[in-house]
Amino acid sequence: MPHSPAAHLLTQSAQIPTQAHLPDMQSQTASQSNNPTWLTVGLCSLLLSVLTSAVTFAANFGEQKSDLSALKAKNEELNKGQDLLVKQLEEWRNAYKAQQTILQAKQERLAVLENDRCNPLLDQVSDLKDSINRPARYGYTEQTVANLQEVLKGYQESLQACYSARS
Repeated sequence: MPHSPAAHLLTQSAQIPTQAHLPDMQSQTASQSNNPTWLTVGLCSLLLSVLTSAVTFAANFGEQKSDLSALKAKNEELNKGQDLLVKQLEEWRNAYKAQQTILQAKQERLAVLENDRCNPLLDQVSDLKDSINRPARYGYTEQTVANLQEVLKGYQESLQACYSARS
């Protein structure tokens, strides 16, 4: 087939749509406009994803805020409990110090009483020794001095027992 300009025009005229083919093209165009484009689908997916993320974020934020409020309340309750325990501990310490002071005073008084128990015996022994060593001063006879020595012996034994009991 020769490639003449007229043949070329004939081929082109065959490609030009005629009135009979026009409704088919219109229906193709209409069906293409009803189908969403890839850009529309992508934007809708993005929008839906953003909205879902926003709702999830809001729900998580609300839950965290609720948890934070609950933890703050628990923290305040624990702090109040700790303050109460600190006060009770301080009271116990003060009571313990007071009891220690009382105990120490009682122990000192007991030591004084133990010393007092032996001191009168020591005074008696000293007085008897003085009486025995100076019988003339008191006008004692030999019989009285002998009796005093026996009494002195008993006091000395009692004094020795007193000192032994203290140790």
